[in-house]
Amino acid sequence: MYYLNNNTFDCFKLYHAIKEYYTKIKQYKLSSMDLSKINYTNKNHIILALILYLEEDIGNIEKRRIFKKFDKELYGDMIKEFETPKTNNYKTLKSKILYQINPTIGCFNLERFKVNDLLNKVRGNWLYYCKNSKIWNDRLKKLKISYDDENGNVHFENEEEEELFNETYELEFDEQSAIIQESIIPTIEKIDYDQWLRTNIKN
Repeated sequence: MYYLNNNTFDCFKLYHAIKEYYTKIKQYKLSSMDLSKINYTNKNHIILALILYLEEDIGNIEKRRIFKKFDKELYGDMIKEFETPKTNNYKTLKSKILYQINPTIGCFNLERFKVNDLLNKVRGNWLYYCKNSKIWNDRLKKLKISYDDENGNVHFENEEEEELFNETYELEFDEQSAIIQESIIPTIEKIDYDQWLRTNIKN
């Protein structure tokens, strides 16, 4: 770290030299990834990480990659089980909640911290707060809608589309029990990173 931080050198040449050493002298099989194609801007970190990685035991470096092909027949029914149903939508949230959100994620800069009284706002218009997730964005972009960012609402321009959408996807969040609502939108307090590390390392 001292030499990386206090010497002027061409980081691209150094990166290449390190790879040359380990491939020719130690006979390691390394990928041909170019340093310039790695988006991370701190090249010193990349070089340091490369050195530490290549000083690992060879068994931890040259691992055989195993790819498993997805078996549609085996897992197809399981995937369908998790799809949003066309009927009895009000049961969907209750039946699909498998895991709670870890409250220690409050150490990160979450979008929810920009919204006051989030649970009540989601009760009022859950769809607006789902619109940026991929699955809901894919569903909504096919429709003629507009967003009222000031009031947190989604407006359908076509009444028939709105009715069909609600028949298919209305999950009735505001009609769920308090336990279900609070499992989906739990209270998450801001905490520091040390608290997050202590909690997760312990677990």
